[in-house]
Amino acid sequence: MFFIKKQDTEKIPAEIEKFVEDLKKSESKLDCLKRTYNFLVKTYRGSLRNNIVSFFDLFLNKNKVWQKKWLSCIPLNYLMQKILIESGFFGPEEIKLKWTLFCYFSPHQYLEIKAEEEKTVNIDLWAASRGIKFGDYAHGFHLKTKE
Repeated sequence: MFFIKKQDTEKIPAEIEKFVEDLKKSESKLDCLKRTYNFLVKTYRGSLRNNIVSFFDLFLNKNKVWQKKWLSCIPLNYLMQKILIESGFFGPEEIKLKWTLFCYFSPHQYLEIKAEEEKTVNIDLWAASRGIKFGDYAHGFHLKTKE
């Protein structure tokens, strides 16, 4: 369950463990972050339409979330946090949960991650399928990263 604060003892699936082992060979924290972002964006999708259906995923055992393909922002952010911490490049204190309003009425969670000494990077896996790129996040009517 995502609304109960407790120590995370959930195990990651074997196929994800292989990815994490490969991540440990990353050149830097930023490289690890980009590789994790790309992997998760290709593996999972966030969808406004499926947010209502996936709302109940927030009450599932965290182990079952790995099996889903469509997720809301909170479980997607959990997956990102779990992989980054397991990689050994990031500590829990370097990953902050942030909140904003999507379309000015829908609460939305994204991550702010300390990728370098003085640099933080916003990560919004849920909004990637809507045109939000690495380093940006959905808020208000901002639905696409300008190139």
